[in-house]
Amino acid sequence: VAAYGYVEEPNIAAVPGRIRIRVLVAPAHRGHGIGSALYDTLLARALEAGATELVTEAADDDAAARRFLARRGFAEYHRRIESRLALADIEPATIGRGIDALTDAFFPSGVRIATYHQLLLAVPDAARRLYELDALLWADVPFGLTGAVPSFERYQAMELADPDFLPQATFVALDGHRWIGLGALMNGRGFLLNSITGVAREWRGRGLARWLKLHTIRWALERNAPELRTFNDAINDAILG
Repeated sequence: VAAYGYVEEPNIAAVPGRIRIRVLVAPAHRGHGIGSALYDTLLARALEAGATELVTEAADDDAAARRFLARRGFAEYHRRIESRLALADIEPATIGRGIDALTDAFFPSGVRIATYHQLLLAVPDAARRLYELDALLWADVPFGLTGAVPSFERYQAMELADPDFLPQATFVALDGHRWIGLGALMNGRGFLLNSITGVAREWRGRGLARWLKLHTIRWALERNAPELRTFNDAINDAILG
């Protein structure tokens, strides 16, 4: 495969007419017009589907890709930062002590953490509860675009049915019966991806996001994963901190 591309409706911040387009060309095959041909074909498909706006992304250090997009009228609207954690550098006992300290701190409030796998066994509408929590948290992510969240049915098909989704590595913070926080890992290729960490507004600033993060790190350590990765918005100082 020398290159591939696709167009799709965004699964986050969807609005009528907004289409996500991606064109990816292997380095050895760049500079021969393959990307241009793919883009033109995909653009025609997008227009047939009613596109009025195209969104895409490129790595900051890929100058050729940024030039390719600029020539086609794309303008930068947002930046995201990729962070990586080499798990060989992490002392498991430190993570365990951190979890224990926060477990003690949250004990008087009654807040606890369970995996989505556990909740599936105990909560009849667990899938919808996860969807509603995910939608609540994404509403506050400074993603750079605004728009609708996917329907519950699309969320089930695109997220929960994804073969890389890990119910046992999806950690939910619970205040009684209310779902108030989420920290989730997904399978990557040679790494685990921390796809989301978020907390309901009224619970922020108390260490709950850190508690969730520590659970995901411990889970990754126990599976001998080599690396954790995550993406965050460049303006989201709280989560980057």
